[in-house]
Amino acid sequence: MKRNGTVWLDLTDLQEWSGHFTGVQRVVFEYATRLVSDKSLNVRFLRFNQYHKDIKEIRYEDVFSNENDTHPTQVEGVHMDVKDRIKQQLIRVSGSLPPFLQEQLTQDRKKKLKQVAKKVYRGAQKAKHGAAVLKHRLVRNVQPSSYKAVTLTDQDTVLIVGKLWDYPEYVDLLSVLKQKVGFRYIQLIHDIIPVYQRHLFGDGLFEPFSNFLFEAVSGADELICISDSTAADVRFFAKDIGIQKELAIKRIQLGDTPQITAEATKPDFVSDKEKFLLTVGTVEVRKNHQLLYSVYKLARERGVTLPKLVVVGGNGWLTENMRFMVEHDDETKDTIVFKSGVSDTALKWLYQNCLFTVYPSIYEGWGLPVRESFAYGKYCITTKRSSLPEAGGTMAGYASGYDANEFLEKITETLNNLAAITKKTQKYQPYTWDQSYETLRSIIS
Repeated sequence: MKRNGTVWLDLTDLQEWSGHFTGVQRVVFEYATRLVSDKSLNVRFLRFNQYHKDIKEIRYEDVFSNENDTHPTQVEGVHMDVKDRIKQQLIRVSGSLPPFLQEQLTQDRKKKLKQVAKKVYRGAQKAKHGAAVLKHRLVRNVQPSSYKAVTLTDQDTVLIVGKLWDYPEYVDLLSVLKQKVGFRYIQLIHDIIPVYQRHLFGDGLFEPFSNFLFEAVSGADELICISDSTAADVRFFAKDIGIQKELAIKRIQLGDTPQITAEATKPDFVSDKEKFLLTVGTVEVRKNHQLLYSVYKLARERGVTLPKLVVVGGNGWLTENMRFMVEHDDETKDTIVFKSGVSDTALKWLYQNCLFTVYPSIYEGWGLPVRESFAYGKYCITTKRSSLPEAGGTMAGYASGYDANEFLEKITETLNNLAAITKKTQKYQPYTWDQSYETLRSIIS
């Protein structure tokens, strides 16, 4: 039912975020920038402060004006004075060794010394970056006196598209206010994976996420899901826990237009003419990098030569053992390369120059990396699990996420028929965030 009051977009998810927005944060950002410019709606912004346990109004510019501050990829930058000092110190140490030890300092050992210098430098850069991020978070959590408490009315709409489950006390507070005031509550649900695929996450997520989902499904006036698969999962959850009401669920498609407008730059870990495959996304057990390791081991066993695989993404849930195997296995350490903190322009280059992408995820709420691959004109091999067939449609290739043999065969088939197979993805027209917002706006109004 349409309300005539204020549309309040929740920005809690961004209060401790720094750098460019990715994932869920990117969704909040894209919708917020369009809502604030929409003069047909009375839009304001709120946030929950976990230290004060209250809800305050927040200015749009206080959150988004510094989006580019302390970009996470800055740890890849170079301050030559620091790097030179580390290098000089290592030279000084090696030069002070006895002559017979200096003679034993082979090129291989010198290379290892350089690697040590690089790690020390990166550690110093990360510490510097961490301090900047901490400062940024502290500044954001200091509430100016102009930040007024939010008083909601029954004519208002509260729209939440972020990670509300990270704030259990906020979930409870919203539930109480909803019952007391009767405002319109719209919740976007990205997925419900932590409920029925809890083995893919660490301890501690199941309970707060389940509580959030129960309150959202039982209390929201309208639910928005980013795929038909997620909508079906939400309906199953409601039936599973005995919620009797008819759910008002709308589907929305997220934008997949490339965000990087700057000129692409080649990263130093790939040579100009090197052929490689690419997979992009958080390195966590749900993304199924373990399968790709098995694929490359199986190829080696069969005498099949595969291109280098570049894995771009930071560490997530339950990855340590898998990464240790890949990075210490002589058969894979040079053919499967993990890279985090890759700059936007370098990521753009990787997309533009890879042969194609692979994305063997076990479960998704949508599958944005598949669509982003298409947006760069690149074919993607993924799985038929959850929402991935929705995201991939007829343009993607499919193989089992649990069968290394089948996935290897799909990769080799693609490599052998690359031009013909990848031709259709080169005509893909990205779905814009403006189009996505029009759907959101129609739901709100």
